[in-house]
Amino acid sequence: VAEHVHLHGPGIHDVAFLVPSAEEAFDLALERGAEAAYKPTVTETDRGRQVAAGIKTYGETIHSLVEGDGSFPDFAPRTDTVARPVGLHTVDHVVANVESMNQWVEWYEKVFHFTMLRHFDDEAISTEYTALMSKVMWDGEGIIKLPINEPADGRKRSQIEEYLMFYRSAGVQHIALATDDLQATMEEVAARGVDTIRVPEEYYAEARMRVPDLDADWERIAANQILIDSDEGGHLLQIFTRMLQDRPTVFFEFIERRGATGFGLGNFKALFEAIEREQAERGNL
Repeated sequence: VAEHVHLHGPGIHDVAFLVPSAEEAFDLALERGAEAAYKPTVTETDRGRQVAAGIKTYGETIHSLVEGDGSFPDFAPRTDTVARPVGLHTVDHVVANVESMNQWVEWYEKVFHFTMLRHFDDEAISTEYTALMSKVMWDGEGIIKLPINEPADGRKRSQIEEYLMFYRSAGVQHIALATDDLQATMEEVAARGVDTIRVPEEYYAEARMRVPDLDADWERIAANQILIDSDEGGHLLQIFTRMLQDRPTVFFEFIERRGATGFGLGNFKALFEAIEREQAERGNL
């Protein structure tokens, strides 16, 4: 971990999956072409016996295969400090930035038998200056969702290219954490100093026309800088933090799904323009 931080700065090294048998999952992954990160390991703690194994994925990221029954994984460190809850309860999705999207799409198809849920081309995800492409891999049940981004040709350096340059490899761009009440969550985390990207006022005039049936206090939505979208399943509310460190790499998303299954397609332009404004402030656009 220390070597990973030295090379990349603070980042996401391990995206772990809970499995019925770590050894069986590890052996099967290797049979399907995965490379071992570490062999099945047994750890004895005061909370019992834990078995985990790891395989390598994009960049220096790994997937730990943690044996368990759905309870909190014992391989994770425990702290005596318990913060007041803010409403975040599960990981909604984990986004990767890579140089070759299709290579890793095929890898997840082969190793985990994941399938593609959605595909966004550079026409869907573009601004005046930059563009990217993305394919979302999932387990078929909605528990695991892994969007994979790659840069596309544009007039200036995209956020994906900036990430790859400063992170020095492919890696996890952001983790989306789910809540059932995004407005309440944002008011709580903002009071603790969490800073989010800025959304221009004109976005909300457009959003009210685009999503007229949203049951929400629009003034409160705007005050919390929340982005709004909808699809055939319902509504989606989302917000993105600013970068967590001096390198423009890792950040978090907070998301509330009111039936929607998408990823905020209607917000892509506003989101990436906001990110570009921050890139320009850093001198990296």
